This record gives sequence, C-alpha cells and structure tokens, in this order.
Amino acid sequence: MYNNSYANEEIIMKNNIVSFREEMIKNAVENLKNFGYLDINSENIFTVKVFSMFFEMMLEETKYKYKYHKDIIKVCNELLEEIQRGILKNENK
Repeated sequence: MYNNSYANEEIIMKNNIVSFREEMIKNAVENLKNFGYLDINSENIFTVKVFSMFFEMMLEETKYKYKYHKDIIKVCNELLEEIQRGILKNENK
C-alpha cells in the first residue's frame, strides 16, 4: 500500500530519535507525493486534513509495530499531537 520503511531497524538500532522523527516525516511526504499529492511538504502534512489523516494512519501503524519500543512510541505520540495542533490551528483561521 505505502512505504513504511521509515520505521526500519537501522534507524531504531542507532537510537537516533531525532533522525527517526525526520525520516518518518520525509517518508510520509514521499508516500503522499507518490499518490499524486504533489503540493505536500513537511509543513503542510501537519495542517492539511487529508495529508494529516494519512500520516496519522502511518504513525498508528508504527506504534503498533514497535509497541515495546518506548522511544518510538513517544516520537509517534509527539507527532500525533503536533498534527492535532496543526489541524486545530488551521480550522481556527
């Protein structure tokens, strides 16, 4: 369906959470571009509802896949919170 490679073992093994976070965003943007959403970027993935819904699905899948890795769960939850803030901010304009 889509590339879930951002949650790969190499990044996790390095325990580089900042890199993991950025890689997740980057791959979500690439996946959506592959689906034809050419105007997506690393900023509007948090504010455009259709983009953020897709990203939320990817994050939830990653949380399930790595449910025993607390750092991964934490990053996913932080990104989910960032999405919620972005959507709320966009709706209040």
